[in-house]
Amino acid sequence: MKIYSVKTIDNIGRLILPGELRKDLSLESGTKLYLLPINSIVILYTDVNKKDISPQSIVAEVDIFGRITLPRELMETMNWKEKDDIKAYHADEKTAILRMEEDGYKHLYARFGPEGITYP
Repeated sequence: MKIYSVKTIDNIGRLILPGELRKDLSLESGTKLYLLPINSIVILYTDVNKKDISPQSIVAEVDIFGRITLPRELMETMNWKEKDDIKAYHADEKTAILRMEEDGYKHLYARFGPEGITYP
């Protein structure tokens, strides 16, 4: 799993996605992302079949500066605040994981499969 640099949430909930992650996931301005909070991580999907979208998923769009705005309800759910450091992990060609930098390491080893996310 590829790890990207830490980014900080700004005062209105924007998070710059690292350039290398944007390149690896083929993200451009206007790309819609699906954010799914699970435990202490947020799974970021770039391509989801309509039938596979979870009701808990939140849609965000990449702006021209490579940022996404994290909705207030997501920030509250995750207990993320302004100036928190968020690290990104590349899971596969269509998926990334976001987590707060000081969180535990269990979620680094999450596995994605047809049955969903599993942890060792």
